[in-house]
Amino acid sequence: HMSSAINGTNGDSLKQNESNESQRYKVSVHHSRDSASKQWSTTLVLALRGLERVLRLFFCRLLRKSIEVSQHSNQHREVWLTATWNEILRMSFDCVCISGERETLDLRLAGIELITLCSQVSCKAGIGAATNTARVGTNMEVVGGALRSVRAATTVGDRNQGSLCSTPIEPEVDQLRHIFFDLAFSKLVDFRTYLESFKGYNIHDTESPYVVDSVMTQVLTKLTGELSKLYECCKSDEMSPGSFKLRLDLFVEEDHKYESQLVNLLLVILDNADADKTSRYLNQVQRGCISMLQTMASNSSLQAFKALAK
Repeated sequence: HMSSAINGTNGDSLKQNESNESQRYKVSVHHSRDSASKQWSTTLVLALRGLERVLRLFFCRLLRKSIEVSQHSNQHREVWLTATWNEILRMSFDCVCISGERETLDLRLAGIELITLCSQVSCKAGIGAATNTARVGTNMEVVGGALRSVRAATTVGDRNQGSLCSTPIEPEVDQLRHIFFDLAFSKLVDFRTYLESFKGYNIHDTESPYVVDSVMTQVLTKLTGELSKLYECCKSDEMSPGSFKLRLDLFVEEDHKYESQLVNLLLVILDNADADKTSRYLNQVQRGCISMLQTMASNSSLQAFKALAK
């Protein structure tokens, strides 16, 4: 439905609706907003950005509130919050997989950001694990013409502390958080399946439903960058390397669910990013995937090391 709304025939230029009669004043519309489809795409982008801000600020509060409501009303806690979570993931995934030209780029990038953000905020470490703390103030102030210490230095991490799950999480809340993380990460796996579905097509065929153009390259580049942030959040918990066993002087790593799926996703992205077989250099997507595999390998991930060895 979303694809037909953006790429349908109803997206004729607004200029066709203007009267043929001469007008004294004419409004110039920017080329990025001169059709109904472009305006609808922009509306969806604003909605996704708003959802991002809400989840960044109030995700932990929503989890705790859902538990409180279920305890007081004796209703199942997943009735409204899980349904809303699934709907957010579904809408984001539809935006990522939408077909279209460059006017759909912002919408697809916003969908990528929202899906990975859902995984980040619902992981055990929280999105704060991927945020670099930066100093934004000092403890010095000019008083009477002289510098004096008046307050403690502030940081970005301190300023955003209220938006993160800084307090201990109750077992019920942590269980629900894990369910949400599994739902969000499964959408990334679904996108891997979406990319794999075009494996049989010739990427150089212009009639193919999947063509590796500049738009898809930017989408995959954005996805690789967001996956890197996700791994920074999950590398010590959900995506920590599996256990090792020594067998015949070789370290064999047991399969780990999320880590293995992430490596497989990166490998599929690499396969789909290889549009020009004759190129002597790696493109931006390939460099990002290889860099991320190297980061995972340096964190003792045997799965990533095997992928690099191939």
